[in-house]
Amino acid sequence: AALVGTFGPFARRAATATDVLAGAGADPATTAAIAAAWLDALATRNPELPDVDLQLDPAAVELVRTAAAELAATVPPIPADPALVIELATPRTDAYLAEHCPDQGLLAGSDVTGSDVTG
Repeated sequence: AALVGTFGPFARRAATATDVLAGAGADPATTAAIAAAWLDALATRNPELPDVDLQLDPAAVELVRTAAAELAATVPPIPADPALVIELATPRTDAYLAEHCPDQGLLAGSDVTGSDVTG
């Protein structure tokens, strides 16, 4: 249930982002370098700061900027995406993510509670 109900919408969104990145000109090696930089940034980020600093070469930065602009024009922001509203209770999965994931489960919405959601 967690795989389909919780991670499925995020996986589909990630696949869309990967397709947009490829459409912007990223080859598999560049996509792999961007993915590695993202994982490193998540693992080393300061959760008290809102920015995530990716260490990319200038060409990859331009590809990410181009793809991000296109993606932003075609899908709603994560907090406003109705496809990412998860109603499934997964306390054991949430606990695992908080303990083992580089972002401590924050990107999966574990930082949002019913009282935090607006609009």
